[in-house]
Amino acid sequence: MTKELTHVEIHLPYFKQGDDLGWCLEKTDNNILDALDMHMKMLEGTIMQLKEIKNIIKESGKDGFELEADTHYIGLSGPTDVLEKLVKAEVVELDMFEEEEDWDEDDDNEDEDWDDEDDEDVNDLDDYIKERAERKN
Repeated sequence: MTKELTHVEIHLPYFKQGDDLGWCLEKTDNNILDALDMHMKMLEGTIMQLKEIKNIIKESGKDGFELEADTHYIGLSGPTDVLEKLVKAEVVELDMFEEEEDWDEDDDNEDEDWDDEDDEDVNDLDDYIKERAERKN
């Protein structure tokens, strides 16, 4: 990377409990059991993401981290090398105020273009959770 990274954003895959469960109901044609299962998997994915962030920070053995949290925003500041590791693990994203064009993208991940309007089926969430679990191993 060509610029020192000092701040990243944490985007968790949920918005509001009722909106998220409503989305699950919509995706499962109002099947209550499937919607609850889907919502639980979404929350499990969130837990996995937070655990991975925690583990990378803890394993670094470094201090100097600051976590900011507001209604719709979570930001993390800290040592550059650890933030870079979090970005590469795809559990955080560059802060929206960072100049993205200043970053030297080593790997072009065209397959990571996520578009909510293209959600094809309920299995998207299962695939996401499986992928995160595979990366961990």
